[in-house]
Amino acid sequence: MPRDFAFPSSVDAWAPLTADTALPENRRAHLFTVLARVKPGISFEQAQSDLRSAARRIEDQSPGVDDPGLVFTADRLHHQMTTGVRPALMILLGAVGFVLLIACANVANLMLARGSSQQRELAIRAALGASRRRLILQLLAESSLLGVLGATAGTLLGYWAVKLLTSAQAEAIPVPQTISMDWRMVGFIVLISVTSILSFGTLPALRQSRVVVQNALSQAGRTLTGGMRKDLRWTLATSQISLGLVLLIGAGLLVKSFIRVLEIDPGYDPSSMLTMSVALPERGYPNFQQQVNFFQKLLDQVKVVPGVLSVAASNALPFRGTPETDLEIPGFRGQPGAEPSAEILTATPEFFHTMKIPVLEGRVFNERDVAGAPVVLVINQTMARDFWPDENPLGKRITMKDWGEPLNGEVVGVVGDVRQDALDAPIIPAIYYSFAQFDRGTLSTYLIIRTALHPSTLTNAIQSNVWEIDKTLPLSEVASMEDVLSGSLQRRRFILFLLASFAAIALSLSLIGIYGVVAYSVSQRTREFGVRLALGAQHSEVLAMVVLEALKLAVVGLLAGVAAALILTRVLRSLLFQVGITDPFTFLIAIFVFVAMTALASYVPARRVTKTDPMVALRDE
Repeated sequence: MPRDFAFPSSVDAWAPLTADTALPENRRAHLFTVLARVKPGISFEQAQSDLRSAARRIEDQSPGVDDPGLVFTADRLHHQMTTGVRPALMILLGAVGFVLLIACANVANLMLARGSSQQRELAIRAALGASRRRLILQLLAESSLLGVLGATAGTLLGYWAVKLLTSAQAEAIPVPQTISMDWRMVGFIVLISVTSILSFGTLPALRQSRVVVQNALSQAGRTLTGGMRKDLRWTLATSQISLGLVLLIGAGLLVKSFIRVLEIDPGYDPSSMLTMSVALPERGYPNFQQQVNFFQKLLDQVKVVPGVLSVAASNALPFRGTPETDLEIPGFRGQPGAEPSAEILTATPEFFHTMKIPVLEGRVFNERDVAGAPVVLVINQTMARDFWPDENPLGKRITMKDWGEPLNGEVVGVVGDVRQDALDAPIIPAIYYSFAQFDRGTLSTYLIIRTALHPSTLTNAIQSNVWEIDKTLPLSEVASMEDVLSGSLQRRRFILFLLASFAAIALSLSLIGIYGVVAYSVSQRTREFGVRLALGAQHSEVLAMVVLEALKLAVVGLLAGVAAALILTRVLRSLLFQVGITDPFTFLIAIFVFVAMTALASYVPARRVTKTDPMVALRDE
């Protein structure tokens, strides 16, 4: 396949699917994903209807052979690949748009401030015959230069950022191989840049080109601060505060949600544990007992490695994917057309001790639970509660018949719940089979080693023990359990990092905008402040007046921002965990941050004007 072919993204090579397994004989082994290309002219709804009809025909022809209420569910492949990240990507796109609007509002404010100082120049040009159209084109050319420089720098920075993010956060991004700065992205940047220049450069240009020649020249060089221009500057600054507050609240909700996720008990102790996968080739280990013997020998050797406290084996690890199957439970009556189901795991006797999973009732596996002995089962607390809420589950029988011949077992123990899929995912029923009794197993098995040393220091020793038994076997997926747990949060952490970064940028730009507006307003009111100080006003009074005006501006922006956040944060609902979209603590913290930063941003120029000598200010005017 070509290098850019990335479906599925985790696959590097393909092998033919052969019919030499027992799966074709088991009509309940629904383990495969079917890909189909729909004929031209056939709608998705029609294809879905045809599948439903096929399921009914199968059920009519062989009642009870397949799953009760057999259903075929179709989905568009593109939707299937993107449904998990689409909401997050749309949220991030919106955040980028907010940052762009704030930056553009900042530039528009700068252009308006500069335009006030240009009024005499524009008036002279108009007096010499320059038309208003010519003045607008001149002002647009100046703003266009800013836009081109910013777009060029942003494109270069974006190219570097894409490379960095796709390499550092590949696991958090779907099909990262396909993400690059191509001609479509450059075209999009050009379109956005042109739109921004025209949108935020035209309004200041129209304002500044409306020159009254006689009034402008009669000021003898003094700049004008028309009320409409001042109102526009303060409106733009208020808008920046509103947009920045929305992003800050959104980031705050994600931060609080992430903290809540970290507080969840995974059901085991991930510290000081090393995990790795050992895959046995079918050619060398065709017999189930040979596989069991290999791992028993390996566990015995690893157990005596210096620094190893305990070692176990299992077919699955938390957050690495766990198989699930339907079951038959005598006496259980579920919803019509829905069989009971559970995750299926295998475990050696030391598994629960190594993982530090608490035993709540009965016992776990021991050396006598081997092939030929009665099949015993250990279930999690959720399964005991769901299927036997008012009974003792010990001694209950369970039948699994989706993977080959029916496999009957008796529940001998109940253990604590383990979050197998994700920390923020609901816990579902789980059954543990004795590793030595589950002959429906997989050829790939995980080793779990609890150590007294740093987990990474034991990798070479474990590999040597594997090679002592079979020199052809490599170790794969080597990682500490803490790294596995951390990796399960990678996508949530990545989204949080990006949105928090955008919120920080928005906050910085908003404060720069407030500082610029206040600083320019203060500079234009030098004569007023000089008069006030000359008439006996205290420096602290002038300082308080400037800061309070800025805080009034902030209050208007914050009120608008809170109203917008109450509406827009609804899109974050799918990314939040145990946090409401209107969490009052997050809103109050975001508001406090903006009020404090606004006061600081206005204090600096206000402090500077209080140090001005009144006589110097009046003489300069």
